[in-house]
Amino acid sequence: MDYERQIALGDIHGCVHALETILDVIDPTSRDLIVCLGDVIDYGRDSKAVIEVLLELKQKSNLVLIQGNHEEMLFAA
Repeated sequence: MDYERQIALGDIHGCVHALETILDVIDPTSRDLIVCLGDVIDYGRDSKAVIEVLLELKQKSNLVLIQGNHEEMLFAA
């Protein structure tokens, strides 16, 4: 499939407000491929909210999640 845009996001680290701001600016659509380069959780205040935003994003665009070292630590715990 050809995507209109290919967008990479990295090191969100639980910062839901920063993620929402970026998503407002890029305004993703179903024609976009968005790749999260890992480390979506940890450090920031609201990892749960970040995951919820990404689940919503998956419903309206093509989302690929790559596991980062912070996700690896969570699964190893």
